[in-house]
Amino acid sequence: IQSQVYFYQESESFDKNRVWLSNAFNEYFGAGMSSLVFQEVREFRSLAYSARARIVAPTDPDESTFLYGFIG
Repeated sequence: IQSQVYFYQESESFDKNRVWLSNAFNEYFGAGMSSLVFQEVREFRSLAYSARARIVAPTDPDESTFLYGFIG
Protein backbone atom coordinates (compact mmCIF):
# COMPACT_ATOMS: atom_id res chain seq x y z
CA ILE A 1 0.00 0.00 0.00
CA GLN A 2 1.31 3.40 -0.95
CA SER A 3 0.30 6.64 0.75
CA GLN A 4 0.51 10.12 -0.70
CA VAL A 5 0.34 13.02 1.71
CA TYR A 6 -0.03 16.63 0.54
CA PHE A 7 -0.04 19.62 2.83
CA TYR A 8 -0.68 23.32 2.35
CA GLN A 9 -0.08 26.15 4.78
CA GLU A 10 -1.19 29.67 3.96
CA SER A 11 1.46 32.28 4.65
CA GLU A 12 1.81 36.05 4.49
CA SER A 13 0.46 38.23 1.72
CA PHE A 14 2.46 38.34 -1.50
CA ASP A 15 5.28 40.87 -1.70
CA LYS A 16 7.06 41.07 -5.07
CA ASN A 17 10.13 42.55 -3.36
CA ARG A 18 10.63 39.28 -1.45
CA VAL A 19 10.41 36.85 -4.38
CA TRP A 20 14.18 36.33 -4.16
CA LEU A 21 13.75 35.05 -0.61
CA SER A 22 11.17 32.42 -1.55
CA ASN A 23 13.32 31.38 -4.54
CA ALA A 24 16.33 30.88 -2.24
CA PHE A 25 14.18 28.94 0.24
CA ASN A 26 12.79 26.72 -2.52
CA GLU A 27 16.24 25.93 -3.89
CA TYR A 28 17.68 24.97 -0.51
CA PHE A 29 14.64 23.42 1.13
CA GLY A 30 12.62 21.72 -1.57
CA ALA A 31 13.86 21.80 -5.17
CA GLY A 32 15.41 18.65 -6.57
CA MET A 33 17.36 15.72 -5.27
CA SER A 34 19.88 17.87 -3.40
CA SER A 35 17.22 19.64 -1.31
CA LEU A 36 17.03 19.37 2.44
CA VAL A 37 13.59 17.72 2.40
CA PHE A 38 14.60 15.08 -0.14
CA GLN A 39 17.89 14.31 1.58
CA GLU A 40 16.43 14.05 5.09
CA VAL A 41 13.21 12.20 4.33
CA ARG A 42 14.28 9.91 1.49
CA GLU A 43 18.04 9.49 1.51
CA PHE A 44 18.96 9.58 5.22
CA ARG A 45 15.83 8.17 6.83
CA SER A 46 14.31 6.08 3.99
CA LEU A 47 10.83 7.19 5.08
CA ALA A 48 9.42 7.96 1.64
CA TYR A 49 10.11 7.38 -2.03
CA SER A 50 9.36 10.98 -2.95
CA ALA A 51 9.44 14.17 -0.87
CA ARG A 52 9.30 17.84 -1.79
CA ALA A 53 8.32 21.24 -0.42
CA ARG A 54 8.22 24.76 -1.78
CA ILE A 55 6.77 28.22 -1.30
CA VAL A 56 4.32 29.06 -4.07
CA ALA A 57 3.53 32.61 -5.17
CA PRO A 58 -0.12 33.34 -5.94
CA THR A 59 -1.39 34.06 -9.44
CA ASP A 60 -3.25 37.09 -8.08
CA PRO A 61 -0.95 39.59 -6.26
CA ASP A 62 -3.70 40.33 -3.72
CA GLU A 63 -3.67 36.73 -2.42
CA SER A 64 -1.32 35.08 0.06
CA THR A 65 1.63 32.85 -0.65
CA PHE A 66 1.55 29.28 0.66
CA LEU A 67 3.82 26.44 1.60
CA TYR A 68 3.19 23.27 -0.38
CA GLY A 69 4.57 19.89 0.60
CA PHE A 70 4.32 16.29 -0.58
CA ILE A 71 5.47 12.95 0.79
CA GLY A 72 4.78 9.74 -1.07
